[in-house]
Amino acid sequence: MVGKNNFNEWNLKLIPFKPWIDICTGHTQTIIAHLIKSKLINFQLQTELVHLRDNDQIPIHYHIINKSKYMITLFHGLASDHKADYMQRTAIIANKLGMSVCLVDHRGTLMGQGLNTNIYHSGKWEDADDVFIFLKNKYPEKIHIFIGFSMSGSILLNLVTSENKMHGLPNYIIAVNPPIDLLKASLALGNGFNKIYDFRFYRKLKKLVNDFDKNLSWPIYLKTIDFDNQITAKLGGFVDGLDYYKKSSTFYKLDNLKTKTFILSSKDDPFIPVDSFLNLNKQELLHLTITDSGGHLGYYHKNKLEFFNHRWLDHYLTQVFSTICSHELI
Repeated sequence: MVGKNNFNEWNLKLIPFKPWIDICTGHTQTIIAHLIKSKLINFQLQTELVHLRDNDQIPIHYHIINKSKYMITLFHGLASDHKADYMQRTAIIANKLGMSVCLVDHRGTLMGQGLNTNIYHSGKWEDADDVFIFLKNKYPEKIHIFIGFSMSGSILLNLVTSENKMHGLPNYIIAVNPPIDLLKASLALGNGFNKIYDFRFYRKLKKLVNDFDKNLSWPIYLKTIDFDNQITAKLGGFVDGLDYYKKSSTFYKLDNLKTKTFILSSKDDPFIPVDSFLNLNKQELLHLTITDSGGHLGYYHKNKLEFFNHRWLDHYLTQVFSTICSHELI
């Protein structure tokens, strides 16, 4: 059993991360982790539509263990969906630990296509809030742990720092490689080798936005910073891209955290500069882990870890889950 020390000092008992290939780790980690396939969920998921406050709908996919005290709810990264490898692996981990799981598809993605008139973006915390309200009403006795990968980490951080939030919050938030300074992240995406990631995001975002507005014309390539200025801001109700970045970035809001929050990022994330994390004020509700390498959602470890794989991110999440359970028993 873990002692009642301050949350930001909880000991996760992490094995130090060692990259599988120790060359240009920011890119090799990001690419390798994406290319190497992961196991898929082998248990049945029930799908249901959550009605959002603006009358749009998003699908959630869940597996309930009635005797479980915990519910893990997962939100995917930009232009992805609930079938992303990190979503599937995390659900498998939670299930092996005896936890209920819920995987969320954002607006317009996969099964959510054709159901919505509005887009999702880094500041759209209301969608995660509506999912929480739905799950809390359905399973009020469970401890709710929300996990956001990449852009969804930003969404969840906006949720738990919002001044307009009038009711309860998830018990815990985990944000993995969240872009807490959107302007810096967008500028980084447009530089050097990062343009490969930027172009990939653009191709996926075009398909996503076409679900809302089929009359838009598209150039061959549009940088993320220009896409946000011309498209995200317009469809999201912002003045321009800078207005979107200012209102949706969370690096200056984290002093206002209202629930216990874990953040994981790496110093060599290719397009999320680490300085924003290193300059954060220490505070009671923030547990911050920064690795020297790992890339963006990479963390492919040199040796095999739990569950006989090299995924250090799975190790991190396993330790977070176990530590939460230990503290909840106190």
